[in-house]
Amino acid sequence: MALPQFHLVWTEHLTFNELLMSSTIFSHATWHKGHTLAQTVFTCIYLMKMERISSHAVLNSFCRILRATCNSVISVVSTARTHEEEDLFTMSFGLPLNGEGDDKCLSVLNSVEETISRQLRACKSQALSKKKTLEEFESLQDNPELEEGYCRALLCRLRFRKHFHHVVTCMRKPQGRGLDLARKHVTSCLAELSSMLKSQEFLKSQSDITSQKGDESCTTASGCRPIGFDVSLNSRLLSPAPPRAVQILAWSDAIRYFEKLLHDLDIICALSLDPVLENVLHFIAQFQKSVPDLVPRAFLQTLLVQDGKLYGRDLFCDVISRALSLPDIIGDKEFQSNEFVVQLGQLVTNLLKILCTNTAWQRRKLGKSLQDWSTISIQLELALKREFGETRNVLADEVSLILSACCGNQLLYILILFCWWCRTCA
Repeated sequence: MALPQFHLVWTEHLTFNELLMSSTIFSHATWHKGHTLAQTVFTCIYLMKMERISSHAVLNSFCRILRATCNSVISVVSTARTHEEEDLFTMSFGLPLNGEGDDKCLSVLNSVEETISRQLRACKSQALSKKKTLEEFESLQDNPELEEGYCRALLCRLRFRKHFHHVVTCMRKPQGRGLDLARKHVTSCLAELSSMLKSQEFLKSQSDITSQKGDESCTTASGCRPIGFDVSLNSRLLSPAPPRAVQILAWSDAIRYFEKLLHDLDIICALSLDPVLENVLHFIAQFQKSVPDLVPRAFLQTLLVQDGKLYGRDLFCDVISRALSLPDIIGDKEFQSNEFVVQLGQLVTNLLKILCTNTAWQRRKLGKSLQDWSTISIQLELALKREFGETRNVLADEVSLILSACCGNQLLYILILFCWWCRTCA
């Protein structure tokens, strides 16, 4: 079915761009809360057929980088498999998540940002006449005296999208190579969010709508009704999405959500990447106390476990060996391929993944993990007795004690975590 014809519509006192970009903030945050794209971000009709808005540079660049960011986040969550109660977050339901030109979204956005920045500088310049401003630039609205305020509101929204896309892209780089750069973009995102909050009073003052609702229920900074969103659009164009109610976040709640999200991502980016198992487990346990949402937990897991290695570079058998100060023979390839050593590495990998899931999933899986560690501890002791009997040499006996201690330590650690989660959720 073809998308119905529509036109870009401006309100009398507010710019279309500001209304649209404020609206995507709440829909994006609502999607991160576990709802479907079809019921949140893609209720914006301009994301459905972006070739129809190719002539509108600001709108086109904004929608493209939004779609590219959503696609990257879905890729991270799908890779991590950080299970939620319902796995609807990554389902696209036939939505156009990839499009020609999305790989150039940053360059197009930078060009648009530079144009608006020049326009803002022109508005601020006392030496530049109003006539010259109108001649050289395409005004965002009809009143030249308000142009500077609208330029500021528009720029902070564009820049937030640009820096957030950089955060997602940098954190996806293998072996944590982009974490330092991601932290810089996180700082920039928080600064743009602050600018968006500052622009709220200006936008409200220019709105011709006297809303009876408080800030808690408004979904745009100005309090006006969102433009370009059709809640029934996807039900007509796509395969049916699950029949579930969606609690749309208010604009102020969405801002607070992104602030917490960025703080959580900043904590992940600050991780030292030191391959000390005890420190890694302690970091995850402390990180989970802040109750992070799905997206930061997915980024944490993809950072910790890459290609079956810690941080994508350290074999888990080596991590365990260093953590327990095992003898030099433990580094031998034949020993590393030992069945029990491989199982120990798999159990550690599974434990890290479990600790990056939500609380409900952890309660279910940590109990099973306790059984797995207990089982391998018993199997290891029986195998060593069967192999060496009562005449075990000193080295074998030392290895036995150390590996048994490893299993015992992990059992204790999981038991403590399991009791802590159960007490927290009681």
